[in-house]
Amino acid sequence: MVEAMEGVREETYVDSERIPMYPVIRLVAERKVRLVLASFAFFGVAGGLAGVLCAIHMLKAPQTVFVLDAAGNITTGPLERVGPASPLFTAIATQATLQFFSRGPGGLDNEEWAQRLFTPECFDRVLQDVRDELPELEAKDLRYRPEIRDYDFSIPDDHGRHILRVGGFYTVSGSVDGLALHDKRDFRLTLALIPNPDFAGRGMYPFVVSAFKKVVEP
Repeated sequence: MVEAMEGVREETYVDSERIPMYPVIRLVAERKVRLVLASFAFFGVAGGLAGVLCAIHMLKAPQTVFVLDAAGNITTGPLERVGPASPLFTAIATQATLQFFSRGPGGLDNEEWAQRLFTPECFDRVLQDVRDELPELEAKDLRYRPEIRDYDFSIPDDHGRHILRVGGFYTVSGSVDGLALHDKRDFRLTLALIPNPDFAGRGMYPFVVSAFKKVVEP
């Protein structure tokens, strides 16, 4: 062992190899640093695990969605995955079909409601379809009342458009010179639904009709 000189920091050596040993204070400091790092690592892993568990719980728990439309109406309902046969598509197709065929001598029964179910370009086609039938509607005072029988979800989606076919019939009532007219006509209406491009301005439905094809049996 060697003695420390005056003014020189005292160190302790191992006689055989002359290797300085760490002072006690340095050993304690290093142990504290290791303990702090280990604590950070533990809490980091624990926090990450807790976050994952919370996310899993939120995904499993039922969630509620609130929707505020352009008219200021608030609608609430459960969050659900939208599939090909989702009730959401069925409900929109139902309303679009009923508004499309509900017409008379004055045109569509509810034009304001109908235009919220179709894109502006597609709604112009709806109005053109009404204008094509308007002479007969006016001459015979005809009124259509549609009823839906079934839905066909077997048509594959087309470049982001959800395609479905609605089948049913509409009753025709009118009169000519006091003679009552009654008839029933079967129809198939194929609709292409897309996400509403103007939900903020004309929002009422998250999906709207961008194209349609009407087939009416004589």
